[in-house]
Amino acid sequence: MSIALNILYGAGLAAASPVIGFKMLTDARWRKGFSQRLGNIPQRNSDAPCLWVHCASVGETLAARPFLAEFAKTLPGWETAVSTTTPEGNRQAQKHFDCPVFYFPIDFTFTVRRHIARLRPTAAVMVEKEIWPNFLSVCRRENVPVFVINGVVSENFTRRIRTLNRLAGLGTKLLSQISMFCVQNDTYAERLLALGVAREKVRITGNIKFDAMRESLEEKILAELREKLQISPGEKVIVGGSTHPGEEKVLLEAFGRLRARYDDLRLILVPRHVTRVREIQALL
Repeated sequence: MSIALNILYGAGLAAASPVIGFKMLTDARWRKGFSQRLGNIPQRNSDAPCLWVHCASVGETLAARPFLAEFAKTLPGWETAVSTTTPEGNRQAQKHFDCPVFYFPIDFTFTVRRHIARLRPTAAVMVEKEIWPNFLSVCRRENVPVFVINGVVSENFTRRIRTLNRLAGLGTKLLSQISMFCVQNDTYAERLLALGVAREKVRITGNIKFDAMRESLEEKILAELREKLQISPGEKVIVGGSTHPGEEKVLLEAFGRLRARYDDLRLILVPRHVTRVREIQALL
């Protein structure tokens, strides 16, 4: 399967190379961490056990904060390392974690092997929904158990696994390489069980993003936010979080109707991609 995947990945990169080349020339975000994605990460020289935690973007990175804090208390003799996929996720990881931070490898066998050879992880943790076939395959061959925490099992993910299962059950075989799924709720657990994951590999642990929120909801921090956003304690607030194109318009229309009834109502828009700020300003 790894050989076939490497061929497919290579063909896909070759086909997309003109677009990728243009993006890398014109957008600095595409160039960030490119060498690391190919396996050029710092060598870990310690012999202590090491946990590799992968957080794709900002949300996963922030969600990992309470997990890593508790992990450090429970297993103080372990080292940790954090990888990300996006530049902003990488920036947040460097800001919040006192450990090596690097970019996750492109899912070729040789790049994953180089990461593992340099990092020498004892175990790996994927936050939410990061499942890469070659990564799992190499980890299995190198005896590195992989765990999923704060797991999300969407309907799209379920459909993709079922599609793979038409090819000699490849989807369930892929999932079988995960040592444990710690998922957010009953629905996600049932979807995994329906896909053939063994019941003893599935745990419902809740959403650790709420743990991070509870840690940060101190009155001092809330007071600072109110002052910064000019929101008085009695005002009601609606937050449109991680919005995509078209969603702000819907929220603004609903907000307009509600504001006619509640004059102490405020709306905060937080777009998924900060590059859309000017577009949203024009809409406002």
